[in-house]
Amino acid sequence: MDVFVVRLESDGTVRFTVAATSRPQWALARVARPATRLVQLWMMGRYLRVLRALRRSG
Repeated sequence: MDVFVVRLESDGTVRFTVAATSRPQWALARVARPATRLVQLWMMGRYLRVLRALRRSG
């Protein structure tokens, strides 16, 4: 399950929260867990780059 929350605080601060949980069902997925974690970290980096670009443009 993935959850994405964007909040605008009263002082104008924007907070972005990403929460991802997973429980592999297949043996292959359990074996590949370290690679899966790397993909998650890569995606998180992409999200952060987009948010930084939005912050600069806004």
